Amino acid sequence: QFDSASVTQCGVNDNNILMNDIQAVCHCTLYYHHHDDNKTMTLNNVSLFFESLHQCLVTEISPLEPEATTIHAVNDTIKLSNDTLKKTKRESTSKKTESKSFNFASFDSGAMILSKSDGIESAKSILINRRDKYMMIPCELDAKWFVIQLSEDIVMDRMELSNFEHYSSNFKQIRIYAQSSEKKHEHEHDDEDDDEDDEAHAMQKQEKQHWILLKEHTLSDHTQNVIKFTDKKLVRLLKIEALSYYGSEYYCTVTQIKVFGSTM
Repeated sequence: QFDSASVTQCGVNDNNILMNDIQAVCHCTLYYHHHDDNKTMTLNNVSLFFESLHQCLVTEISPLEPEATTIHAVNDTIKLSNDTLKKTKRESTSKKTESKSFNFASFDSGAMILSKSDGIESAKSILINRRDKYMMIPCELDAKWFVIQLSEDIVMDRMELSNFEHYSSNFKQIRIYAQSSEKKHEHEHDDEDDDEDDEAHAMQKQEKQHWILLKEHTLSDHTQNVIKFTDKKLVRLLKIEALSYYGSEYYCTVTQIKVFGSTM
C-alpha cells in the first residue's frame, strides 16, 4: 500500500525526478493526489494512477514539443531565407561591379576603330593598354574625329581618356556622339549577303545612321580625365570629335580610351 504522502514526496524531492520534467511530474502527481477520494494508493489502483499520470504528462509536455519543433523550423527557414537573400545581393553587387569595371573599348574584348578623319595616325593604339603606344593627331587639323565600335551594346556609365605622352598637347573641348543599338539593327539586313569583312560592314552602317550627341565636355589639362554619363541610351558606336586643345605642340595625342557601363 502506498499512501498519498509518499506519492506527493515524489514530486517534492527533485532527486527522484528527471530534471527536465520536474514541474510536469509534480503537477500530475499532485493532481492525482487531490482527485483521489481514497487518499491512498493500493495495488488495485496503481495501474489507474500511472494511466492518469501518463495522460497528464501527455497533456503537459507533448503539446510543447510540436510548438518547439515549429519554432525551430521557422527559425531555420528564416535563417535560410536571410542567407539566400545575402547571397543574391552579393551576386548582384558582384555582377554590377564586374560590369562597371570591364572596358568595352578594349581591343582584346573586340572593340575596333571604324573610321577616322584624314591625318590621324595610329588610331588603334587607344584600344590597347600600353603607355608607349598612342594615337597622334596634328593639332591644327580642321577635322579631328574618330569612331569606336564597342565590344557590346551597353548603357554607358563613364569614359576614361588618358594621355601619357609628355611632349604633346591635350584635347580641351570634345563632343561625344553615339548611335543607338535600335537604329543600328534597322540596317543590319542591308548587308547580310555582302562578302566584305566585319569592319567594312560596320563602317557602312554607321555612315547611314544619325549621330546622337551624348555630351560636350571640357577636359582638364591633366594626364587622365573621367567623363560620366547619365543618359540611359543603349549604344554600340561612339564618335569623338575634338574642338580645341591645350598648349602649342604640333601633335595632340591620346594614349588610351576606356569605356565602362552595363549590358542590358
